[in-house]
Amino acid sequence: MLLPHVALVLPYLGPRLPSYVGYVCVSMGSSRRATLLLFVEAETWVPWPCEEQFNVRVNRVNMAQLFQSRLGVDFGSVFALAPSTLAEFKPAWGHVFGEFLLDTFTHWTYTDTDVVFGDLDAYLNFDDADVETWAYDGDAGRLFLRGQMALQRVVGSSKPPLLWQKCRHLTDRLEENLNYKIQFFRERRSKKAERQDRKS
Repeated sequence: MLLPHVALVLPYLGPRLPSYVGYVCVSMGSSRRATLLLFVEAETWVPWPCEEQFNVRVNRVNMAQLFQSRLGVDFGSVFALAPSTLAEFKPAWGHVFGEFLLDTFTHWTYTDTDVVFGDLDAYLNFDDADVETWAYDGDAGRLFLRGQMALQRVVGSSKPPLLWQKCRHLTDRLEENLNYKIQFFRERRSKKAERQDRKS
């Protein structure tokens, strides 16, 4: 049986991770029950603390290809036009990066490039819930998942939780969703180019 251990999944698209991500990696230093899994493209520059930290793993992947193989839709155009759209698919990251989670981690969560963790072990409680998130004072009455962290159970099945499959824009309307984004970002680029031409 696996001891409780969480994978903090953090994919990034771009030529270089922001240098402050080095602080995120250093902040993982005291955690024995969590590992940061960075996913970057083959040529992406990664701050050296991320390469040195014992509980940070840098995984070099072809992001568009991996997403397409796991979700069945071409992500190449949308990722090329707007790399930041990667964050919109956070609920499905456990499925997309599932092969990196199984047989190693009991839980996984998505996270952001600007979260410094501190003593992460102190507030990971690994209770019986399949999904757990944290709230701020005054908003505990709302039902939602935090964008920075939502602990999800991996063990007990042959694959990570598939709660995201209840979201139509991530399943049966995924291709429509991506086409809309591609059209939106192309029009946005075109309008920006027109404004720049008028200024010249």
